[in-house]
Amino acid sequence: DPQIREALRPELVEWARDAFPAMARVVKMANDAGVTVGLGSDQSGPAQCNRAHELAVRARITNPLEAIHAATAGNASILRLSGQVGCLREGLAADLIAIDGDPTTNPEILEEPAYVRLVVRSGKLHKNTLPEPLKTEVARAFASNSG
Repeated sequence: DPQIREALRPELVEWARDAFPAMARVVKMANDAGVTVGLGSDQSGPAQCNRAHELAVRARITNPLEAIHAATAGNASILRLSGQVGCLREGLAADLIAIDGDPTTNPEILEEPAYVRLVVRSGKLHKNTLPEPLKTEVARAFASNSG
């Protein structure tokens, strides 16, 4: 990814490329053994914008549904926040996206902002490009819950 290459020193890009096959094997082995393996990295700065790419890569290592679970409920479990975050439940301040497509069959779709039709962050509507009449109904629901 060009943004990652720009954010990292050249020797780190080379190291990451060379280390990836071993890291992928370790993630797969841990996952297959039932170890809770979350999703994310310790990247900082400009490289933080690649969460969707991380998810797509992880989906190729395990499978798309397991990658989505790792990014949501898996991370919540690791942080001991199960039942508070990482799931959809009434009363929780949701972070939620709606995708125009099926990320369980095509996880790379998450990397394309045009396919992200709805973004809810901390329970607030941030993007709504859903088709009508759904767009209007969603906007109305969030407007009535905001005050």
